[in-house]
Amino acid sequence: MPSVGRRKKLLVLGVAAAVLGVAAPRASADEVWFWACQAPDGAQLPFQAKPDKPGWFNTQTRNSGTVSYEDGCASNAPLTGALTQDDSSASMTFGGPAKTMLTKVAVTRATHGFAAPVAGDNQTYTLSTDQTTLETLRRSTAQGDLSGPMTWDVPTSPSAGDSVQFSLSCPSACGASGPVSFDVSRVGMQVADPNPTSTPKAQFAAGGVRSPVGGNTNSTDSTNPRYMNLDVQGTSMGAPLYYAEAYFEDNPAGIKRGYFAGASGTCEDLTPATPTVLDLSLNACSPTGHATVNGLDAGAMGNGAHNVVVRVVDVFGHTSEAKQSVEVLNNVDLGKSSQTLSIGTTGINNTQGSTNNNGSSGGVAGASSQNCNTPRLSVVLSSKPLRISKGVPVLRANKRYRFRGRLTCVINGKRKAAPKRARIDLQNKLGKKTLDKSGTTVHNKGNFTIIVSYRSSRTMIFRFTNSDGKRSQVSIKIKVQKHKKKKH
Repeated sequence: MPSVGRRKKLLVLGVAAAVLGVAAPRASADEVWFWACQAPDGAQLPFQAKPDKPGWFNTQTRNSGTVSYEDGCASNAPLTGALTQDDSSASMTFGGPAKTMLTKVAVTRATHGFAAPVAGDNQTYTLSTDQTTLETLRRSTAQGDLSGPMTWDVPTSPSAGDSVQFSLSCPSACGASGPVSFDVSRVGMQVADPNPTSTPKAQFAAGGVRSPVGGNTNSTDSTNPRYMNLDVQGTSMGAPLYYAEAYFEDNPAGIKRGYFAGASGTCEDLTPATPTVLDLSLNACSPTGHATVNGLDAGAMGNGAHNVVVRVVDVFGHTSEAKQSVEVLNNVDLGKSSQTLSIGTTGINNTQGSTNNNGSSGGVAGASSQNCNTPRLSVVLSSKPLRISKGVPVLRANKRYRFRGRLTCVINGKRKAAPKRARIDLQNKLGKKTLDKSGTTVHNKGNFTIIVSYRSSRTMIFRFTNSDGKRSQVSIKIKVQKHKKKKH
């Protein structure tokens, strides 16, 4: 690996896992399960009842069919479905995570109204995946209601389903002997990697690694300059992201970890006492997001250059990682850090006290720039490139590509998301020329996006400058490949 000075930036996109001469923590499990409503031990899980949310929890009803979910799960009450008259139906669907293959289904459910057969009544209860029926009851032939937990294996062929659906239906002749219903207390989906021999690579950017780093090694205060807090943004090309971790290559025992966050919490193992089984909350893991890795400690390192390793792992154990050389200076009064370096897809140049904007408008108007102390910027290419060539993404000419980023600030002594409307400037460097572009502004939770289309290779420079002239800057080199004319 080439040596990296204080002011050089390492740009790496989706780097494959390197073989290190140190022991690394286990990154995969024999079984991966996603659970809704309740964990395997019965603990209540966060629940977001959104019938219009594709891919996770959907409901459909017709005529007198009803589905109750507003009070379900959140209070450990079951989800319910019911119907009372002819030509009606009710269903609820739990969608599995993207880029996974369903292999087992475990549910705790009960049916009501099917206790004795009623000739001529056509009510039907069905539990199924997209391709496989797991259980069914017909009122005309049923010999008793179903109750309690049950687990099924699902065929792992390419046609295997990726969702679980509970449904009631009745085309005609339903109401003579009263209503039927079902309730659901827990849904579990075991998933497998659909491409185990082809490892997807995650793209990621880590803001917050600085050089030099170090300080009073006798203090354990988290504000001590010997500690680094990293904000890791990732985009997975395959399975949902699980965690990010960082450590000094010479000190693997000092590893620190942070979990990626989803819509209903963080993607953490619900059963850490069972290391061969990874149990996750269904809506807590996502292919994109950010994780915070706090407290990476330089106190045990000797003075001099050391590699910081940052690793991103998905739920199947696929790993992307990158290294950055930083200078460690312990027991020295460093004052303020003079440089922030990046790991992953971006380079960050946070020059404290700089007032030279190189022609860029910089900063924001009003209170946003004034409230953003010690800005920290990270950017990642969220669209899929044609390929990666020597760590540089190759894009197709004139095609639109999306870049996604996040800006954080120190506000009232704590690092938080940047205020809305904070301006991110974009410059393009072509050879020795640097051209200003319009840029964009921050929206919710410090996030921002920008879509670009280019005809030639260049270096993109994303920059934020606050009202004090303090700057955080990210440079991303891209190659642009033009369409080749077909030979006749």
